[in-house]
Amino acid sequence: MKKLNSLLFLILTSIFSMKAQITISGTNMLNIGDVINQSEDLNTNINVGPSGQGQNWDFSQLSSDDNWNMNVIDPINSPYANNYPNADVCIMDDGEFIYVNKNSNGVYLLGTGDSILQNPLLIVPFPLTFGASFVDGPYAIVDSVITNTQMQQANITLNDFLLFQNLTPASVTNGLAHIADTLRVLSEVEQNFLVDADGNMTLPMGTFDCVRVRQEMTTNTSGSIYFIDTISGANSGWYPIPGFSSETDIIYHWFSNDQNTNFSLVELGVDANGNQNGSVVFLDNSSTSFSNILSNDLVSIYPIPTKYNVIISSKLKDISLKIYDVSGKQIKSLSFDNTIDLDLSNYSSGTYILHLQTCKGLYSRNIIIE
Repeated sequence: MKKLNSLLFLILTSIFSMKAQITISGTNMLNIGDVINQSEDLNTNINVGPSGQGQNWDFSQLSSDDNWNMNVIDPINSPYANNYPNADVCIMDDGEFIYVNKNSNGVYLLGTGDSILQNPLLIVPFPLTFGASFVDGPYAIVDSVITNTQMQQANITLNDFLLFQNLTPASVTNGLAHIADTLRVLSEVEQNFLVDADGNMTLPMGTFDCVRVRQEMTTNTSGSIYFIDTISGANSGWYPIPGFSSETDIIYHWFSNDQNTNFSLVELGVDANGNQNGSVVFLDNSSTSFSNILSNDLVSIYPIPTKYNVIISSKLKDISLKIYDVSGKQIKSLSFDNTIDLDLSNYSSGTYILHLQTCKGLYSRNIIIE
């Protein structure tokens, strides 16, 4: 009888474990229209706890020292869309436009604004389920070449750059070359992701089934300068320079497949000993969708296309308005309550991107001036 009870207990435990295990995929985060509310706790010390299944993380004591919204929009309605033909979504975060590609293998960062990465950087792998592991890289994310002429346009030379590090052409090249011509900076990334735990996460906004992901990212940055041998030319070439280093970051992320949490529940960095390193970023209040604003007719913009003006009408107050041209340049910024008749008569014909930041989130819309 004892053996039967033990066997029954193991079966029930196994069934419970299977029910508790969740999987996170691309449908669970960063969908167009999402408004993700995040907060930062600068003071609370968090213990990430052990790995394994069935964990309970009580982070209900987290408090907000700073908060912001991330708005997920269609890239076509963003200023730098032409730079990112492979972007599926654009994240507007505090005035920055972050472009990502989301597919069955993960979420990949493509770049921010006009700063395009050399290769897409994996930021969330899929699918996330307990025990899954992923290796990403190594590959270059930055490979920049800057000539002396380009640096001089910023009122600095490569010799100034060397002197700042107590270097000279002779010390770098052992006297073989004499004139610094071009600087190259190369950053390569290698990452390891491990879904090392699952369980329940309690935040000020509620309790959620979730998985925990341990991310270890090593960035190797190196620099070299092309020196010209002014005597024979034989020793002209690239020479490595000091001052660059390798850095490893360890970050823990918690993700849920709850429909109200379409980004990480909590993010925090730790040192090599597992102790918290820096602040804690956490999801604050349920994520919302700007489609709710549109369905409730809280914002209307007309006429589009237009020749001279557009009227923006809203039930909301304290609305921040920004207009960008297709190059990403901000050409107008103002605030208003409820309704505004916007004079566009001095603008050239073409397409412009209008962003309205409200207490309910961000609305992004193309406007066409004929």
